[in-house]
Amino acid sequence: MHLLKKCILIYLVLWPAWLLAQDPYYRVIDASDGLPNNDVYCIFQDSNGFIWITTDDGLCRFDGHGFKSFASTIQSAKGGANIFEDKYGRIWYENFDGRLYYVSGDTLVGLNQREVGGFVRGRAVGDFLYYPHREVLYVYDLATLHFIDSLRLPSSEFAGINFTGEDRYWMRMEVGVLSLDPAGNFDWLPILNPDRPKAGVLLDHAGEVFSLNYNGDYKGVYKIGPSGFQEFARFHSPGLVQTHALIEDKLWVCFGRGMEVIDLKTGEQLNGHNYFLDKSISALMRDREGNLWLGTQNQGLLFVPDFYSQCIHDPSGGLSRLVWTPTGLLAGTQNGELVRYDPESQSFVSVFRNGNAHAIDYLTVVDGHILEFSPSGSIISPQALGSAMRMSVAIKDADQVSPRYLAIACPGSSGLLRLPWGDSLAPDPWDSIARAHQNAQQPSYGDPLIGRGRAVAHRPGQQAAYFATGNGLWRLTPHGYAELTHGGRRMYGAKMDADSSNIYLLTTMGDLYVIDAQDQFHLVDHLPVPAPYSQLWLMGDHVYLLARKQLLQLKVVDASLEVENMVAGLEIEKINDLEAYGNQLALATDDGLILLDPNRRATGLQPELRITGLQVAGRAWPPDSIAVVDYHDRDIAIDYAILHYRTLGEFPLYYRINDGSWSKANPESRQLLLAQLAPGDYTISFCLGRPGSELAASVQVQIQSPFWMRWWFYGLILLVVAAIVWSVVWQRNLRIERKHQQHLEKLALENNLRQSTLTAIRSQMNPHFFFNALNTIQAYIFSDDKKNATSYLSKFSKLTRMVLEMSEQENVSLQEEMQAITLYLELEKSRFGEDFHFQIETGPGIAVHDVLLPSMIIQPFVENAVKHGLLHRAGVKYLRLSFAVEGKSLLIEVDDDGIGRKRSEEIQRIRQERHQPFSVQANRKRIDILNEGHNHIGVAFIDKYDTTGNALGTTVKITLPLQLRSQL
Repeated sequence: MHLLKKCILIYLVLWPAWLLAQDPYYRVIDASDGLPNNDVYCIFQDSNGFIWITTDDGLCRFDGHGFKSFASTIQSAKGGANIFEDKYGRIWYENFDGRLYYVSGDTLVGLNQREVGGFVRGRAVGDFLYYPHREVLYVYDLATLHFIDSLRLPSSEFAGINFTGEDRYWMRMEVGVLSLDPAGNFDWLPILNPDRPKAGVLLDHAGEVFSLNYNGDYKGVYKIGPSGFQEFARFHSPGLVQTHALIEDKLWVCFGRGMEVIDLKTGEQLNGHNYFLDKSISALMRDREGNLWLGTQNQGLLFVPDFYSQCIHDPSGGLSRLVWTPTGLLAGTQNGELVRYDPESQSFVSVFRNGNAHAIDYLTVVDGHILEFSPSGSIISPQALGSAMRMSVAIKDADQVSPRYLAIACPGSSGLLRLPWGDSLAPDPWDSIARAHQNAQQPSYGDPLIGRGRAVAHRPGQQAAYFATGNGLWRLTPHGYAELTHGGRRMYGAKMDADSSNIYLLTTMGDLYVIDAQDQFHLVDHLPVPAPYSQLWLMGDHVYLLARKQLLQLKVVDASLEVENMVAGLEIEKINDLEAYGNQLALATDDGLILLDPNRRATGLQPELRITGLQVAGRAWPPDSIAVVDYHDRDIAIDYAILHYRTLGEFPLYYRINDGSWSKANPESRQLLLAQLAPGDYTISFCLGRPGSELAASVQVQIQSPFWMRWWFYGLILLVVAAIVWSVVWQRNLRIERKHQQHLEKLALENNLRQSTLTAIRSQMNPHFFFNALNTIQAYIFSDDKKNATSYLSKFSKLTRMVLEMSEQENVSLQEEMQAITLYLELEKSRFGEDFHFQIETGPGIAVHDVLLPSMIIQPFVENAVKHGLLHRAGVKYLRLSFAVEGKSLLIEVDDDGIGRKRSEEIQRIRQERHQPFSVQANRKRIDILNEGHNHIGVAFIDKYDTTGNALGTTVKITLPLQLRSQL
């Protein structure tokens, strides 16, 4: 019986501690951090990322750096809750009298309400604002905030009011449940068993409606179905239900004492226990970073970055060092005590005290023995934790280099410490250097390196130890020691650790270096969070860094470091040591032990910059507008916020003016002041993290110039000068203008002359062509060939019409030119008979209807090939006409297999008096005139011969500028 009472007493003593040990790690934000009041009633995050809070002192906004309060002289009471955001971005809250207020700019404005009857949770849904009072539901237009209507309700008894985002507004009354959608439509669900729970709120999840009963014997969660209320889950926490939140598939319910989480799929309690039983939780919210915010009564805000972490407070003081031993996780405290963590009771058990209250500076396990130094040392056997062997050496860091020796960094020197059990071991390579530098007061200690020792590292399997001292970085081997420098400068290390390939060095300035097997230094500067870093640990193939309130987990991959995870939200300045604990990370902090899952991924949201205000000479401007101000108003103030709550804004902000250099903003301020800027247009750009990274925001300001620098003033001066100059040069300009006019008239006359000459040449060519064609018709008539004469005459008339039309045009399409040439060649074929063959080809990509060229520019060359090349050839005759585009030129080839130009000229000399080759001469003159107008028409004649020198015909190559109708 006595034993039973003792067990019950122990259980009652340990039970509260066990419950407290279940709480996740959290950080307190209270009045000491600027919170207006420690009684928190509601927490809300708006669409821009700001956190809004209501306390007994009213509404305030938190940006991770500071709080801004909003108040009005017409408030009936400041304290309230029910914060929400409407579709226009206005932030609302309701005081406990039942009056609604909203923030406009930096001003709190009250809604012009009718009667109020207490706190009843008004709400904006869709285009309307609803506010219930007794048996009436008041409806306001959300855009104008004007009263629209009052709707009669079936009951005046409200058992609970709730809302789900912007989707639905719920009211639970004695006789049923009423809901409104964004369009203002009502749904009515009568209560079939009204004798069941009466007080509470409603919520919908995954298509099902739940009721939360707050008080009495029916306190719990009920599912509302066709048959009424059905019990779904009971609450286990004592006290009054104060608030709730629906996060993913779980219902988080807060009580006057603690909080519990219920899975809405199964109805089971998360982890089977409650949280924060020593706190009265009145508000709850999870932000978009994944952080959990809890509002309490009298204790401010609780910020929980990872709900699945654990925080075990040490009642005897903070923890300074951690080490894993066969007996479990041991921790050195800040008051000189060695404690063991008991995972069953989730508490600490004292195992050793070294006799003083100095914090344990170093803790390690060597050959199964526990070594602690604070500052003097003790060697503790794991079989007898209560007894120890005393050592008078103070150690800051150590690493075992052989079975006999420990490389140690001490406050006054660094070197080798012979382990107490080392005398019984075989001779060691380090014996000679240890004896050569044996300390007179400590025979077991050899200290070749003088100066304050900070860290030591040893690559496994190598006979070299590296020491970071106040006199630089040194490498010690059994044969001596030498200093390591980088780029000719001394390196000062603060922390070091090593694996089989590399040494990881954290300098006193917070830079991270990797020292390879050849003792070459490599700066690590590619991490997403830049230096400085404050702590370094190597755990297996992972390196852990503390940087700007974040714990970086780096994976060692092929001698390089890759970021695997980033744990934010920790109070980095309180972290003293880190150790692997199963599949978790154990952190020794000033408050106790924190257990984290290193594989749990962070949300990964980047910090966001918000420009909250722009003032020029005391006048406010919208931040997204261009502020146009007078020359005298040259003082600019830009208010901003950096939203990233896990790190509380610990991200450097850089700004630049126009295209100038980047400057770092004051990290303690949230306002940028620019004084006495010169007149001009300014764009103030901001970026976070690193200079020149992606722009986060910009502000535009235009400072007008004084009147003597305005354009109209310069214009007036120029006008006066121009009037003086004008009187001097007017006569000269008039003479120049007259001379220029005469020159233009001369050019116009010359151009008209060229056009008239071209028209005359075309007119001369046409009779010559007609004469040749009429000879052919005459030949058919004399031979009494009526059929061919009729066909030839039809084609001739069509060709005549085309020639007459084309003769009046300066340019025609390639399609028209080809049609005319085809008709001409068909007429000639009728004369020659079956011995004459011709072919017209166009290259790929030529739109014959779109290409323009001078009218009848090709026909004379075709006619010349027929009359003077093919006419005198016996047998079969061939003529080929081709068109191609090359660059910006149109290439034309007229190729025949006639008698050649030389033989043709001989025949012409014989017939000179009877026929003049007028068409080619006229066309050449026409081309010369066209080239005077910068047309650049080229004509080349190529005589073809066989290997024996016999003529094979002639090829004429014509090059015209490519002119397209679509480009005119």
